[in-house]
Amino acid sequence: AMCPEFFANRDPRTNPTETLNLLLYAPLPKLTPEGYKVIFAKLIDPDPDNYSFAGQVKAFDMATMLMLRQEGSLEGIVVVTDMKDVTFSHFTKLGVMHIKKFFYYLQDAMPVRIKGLHFLCIPSFMDK
Repeated sequence: AMCPEFFANRDPRTNPTETLNLLLYAPLPKLTPEGYKVIFAKLIDPDPDNYSFAGQVKAFDMATMLMLRQEGSLEGIVVVTDMKDVTFSHFTKLGVMHIKKFFYYLQDAMPVRIKGLHFLCIPSFMDK
């Protein structure tokens, strides 16, 4: 109820541009040595005008829930994100409240714990 922008209208067929055509979330076949599942994330559509953080969170949650349904419970997950096509324009579309709600969900409500976040090809402005 606190986050309808993330958890309402979750049928990917009704608005594929917001979920399926924007981002790739793919669980990798092997576990880490600690027994964690690895999820690879990447922008499919690098156009910042089409980017939606709420859509990204929705796609991430749907991919994670599908993985849990198919594989059962997990010790934890590690998310590896390729940031090759991310620009500063993508970051200007992030809302502070959306980020706050997303981290609240990750820490307190998600049915599996995130054990690590790893970023590849980080843009130079991220250091600032």
